[in-house]
Amino acid sequence: MARPHTVDIQGLLSGTGQVLKLEDRIPIEPFEGIDFPQPAHVDLTARCADRILMVEGTVHAEAEGDCDACLEH
Repeated sequence: MARPHTVDIQGLLSGTGQVLKLEDRIPIEPFEGIDFPQPAHVDLTARCADRILMVEGTVHAEAEGDCDACLEH
């Protein structure tokens, strides 16, 4: 099982305009016949705007599995 990922956002919600940058490589467990040979690269920015938590960024992951149409890997 992949490790849990916890982020403290209390500083963001204080209304001080703080920005939180998150960059990590997160392993993904295989599911429904799809394998993830490398950890996903997560690059996120979080901030609070008008009492709304805004999270923007990208998650890049490589997936491998069999094609449902041709059954090739």
